[in-house]
Amino acid sequence: MAQPTVNIYGGTGGRGGDGDTGGAGGTGGGPIVNISMSVTQTEEKLEKWLEYPPNMKRKQHETEKLRSQGTGKWFFKHRNFIKWINNPGVLWVEGPSGAGKSVLSSTLIKGLFGMQAQSIARTFAVAFFYFDFRTKDTQSVEIALRRIILQLSAQAPDLHKTLDNHYNLLAGQKLPDYQDLVSLLLKLLQQLGQTYVVLDALDECDSNNVQQIVRLVAELKAWAETPLHLCITSQPRDVFTKSFADVTRIALQADIMNTDIKSFITTELKTNSSLEPWKPRAAQVTKQVTRKANGM
Repeated sequence: MAQPTVNIYGGTGGRGGDGDTGGAGGTGGGPIVNISMSVTQTEEKLEKWLEYPPNMKRKQHETEKLRSQGTGKWFFKHRNFIKWINNPGVLWVEGPSGAGKSVLSSTLIKGLFGMQAQSIARTFAVAFFYFDFRTKDTQSVEIALRRIILQLSAQAPDLHKTLDNHYNLLAGQKLPDYQDLVSLLLKLLQQLGQTYVVLDALDECDSNNVQQIVRLVAELKAWAETPLHLCITSQPRDVFTKSFADVTRIALQADIMNTDIKSFITTELKTNSSLEPWKPRAAQVTKQVTRKANGM
């Protein structure tokens, strides 16, 4: 649908002159300016050009709901997290399947957007992507880059200008390749200044994309022109252990995760009416379930 055009007119003309027939009114104080309200059109054009990479809003919303009250507090007090939130660099959160990495990611993303909304002047940008083995489009590094770039382009000082220029360069007839996407990302990072990027579940990339994601992390780790805070999460994999050996790491180990498991069980016993018969034995139930879960 075409967007409406807003006409901004010059000032009101002056009063007519004296006499039997008044003189003509004075000329208005400025020109007529036509402003086409095309931001929505531009966004739609760029989304279509990049073949509508998966929008992460729904995934973020659904993952946020999985968090139980009181869990994850230890993570945000961890010295490595505090170091990362205050200083540019890469933070790697590593843990087995089911350890709650994606829930931690969603809590972090929610917190970053909350901080951003509270600042009078937007002082940093936020972008994120959840890799997911269940759908093909969420296993590709290039598709992830397209979504990240669209997110950052919408926060750039010159809204979508950098991305739109590249669209025009290719006449919208060719998709940007991996190196084009990295180049666009770095240009946006340069414009935005301080930026937080969260990439969740690197291990759920397509197996053919693993080396590419490792390469991307290395390129972003080397970026030093503006403050970039990159958080990545994954299950333990030899390729990541080798490639991210010098990256600041938080490992989700059983003894740490047991705190969250106890908090979850305590909350459930207090709020879930179907567990009423177990309340008199709450301490025993919590101990038994925690022991059997072993941090999972």
